[in-house]
Amino acid sequence: MENNISTKDQEYIDLILEISPDEVFIVDLNNNRIITLNKAFADHLGCSCEEVIGKTFSEINLYDDIDEYKKLTSDLMNNGLFVSKEMDFNRKDGTSFKGLISAKTNQTK
Repeated sequence: MENNISTKDQEYIDLILEISPDEVFIVDLNNNRIITLNKAFADHLGCSCEEVIGKTFSEINLYDDIDEYKKLTSDLMNNGLFVSKEMDFNRKDGTSFKGLISAKTNQTK
């Protein structure tokens, strides 16, 4: 993914991710790989950021229902946005939890 943001803007993005109490992650929809996530999300999953970055949701077994994930991805690609969809997620230790997920596409060129 091409990155055309300034160093200063990147520092602001990193700061927002770092201090946000909400779980946040960014995914490249071209290959479904996680580009970045914040510590809040990594902690909730029971892993480090380094264990997750560059991997797909399948590789980290994030979703129980892969068909539901595919439907959400399709909705996102068709509509550009979805808000507060309930999903079942998996932690690294195999336990699951319910969460709300919102997403918006961002075309960076």
